[in-house]
Amino acid sequence: MIRRILTLLIAMAFVAAAVPAFADDEEPDYARSGVYLELDGQAMIDLFRHNTYGEPSGGISARAGWHIGSRVAAELQYAWIDKLHSDSANLMTITAKIFILTGRIQPFARVGMGAIFGDVPGLSDVKSSFVARFGLGGDYWIDEHWAVTVYADYVLPTDHFHYLNFISTGAGVRYRF
Repeated sequence: MIRRILTLLIAMAFVAAAVPAFADDEEPDYARSGVYLELDGQAMIDLFRHNTYGEPSGGISARAGWHIGSRVAAELQYAWIDKLHSDSANLMTITAKIFILTGRIQPFARVGMGAIFGDVPGLSDVKSSFVARFGLGGDYWIDEHWAVTVYADYVLPTDHFHYLNFISTGAGVRYRF
């Protein structure tokens, strides 16, 4: 799964580098306000507390966001995680993003909170717990509507999932309306 993610990242970098420059002299406003949708592939590296039986896993993530101003965005994210501690899990977070630059390349920092849902070993029912997300990443705008994004987030669950800390790395594409 990690090889697939790395292959996807490399392929997206080649596509972004091959996109020709705009024909007109005016640079589009990459930091403009607007609603966007994003689809990501991701790989999770487990950081289990007090356990050594974790293994890397993969997943997909979908985001709906609103670029509020030139430097701030708010997102609602859903992530499906395959085989996080032998079972799949679902993650829903609300995230705030701060953009450091506002040009074609936009590095960002983000922080969010939400819930994780899934099966917990030793418990019979599907459980949920609070989760916090902290991350860094960057967007590369191909044109004023399409962007490629890469990121790394630290995810910190509590309660039933307190031992499932993980780092989520991923890459995706975004379309802003």
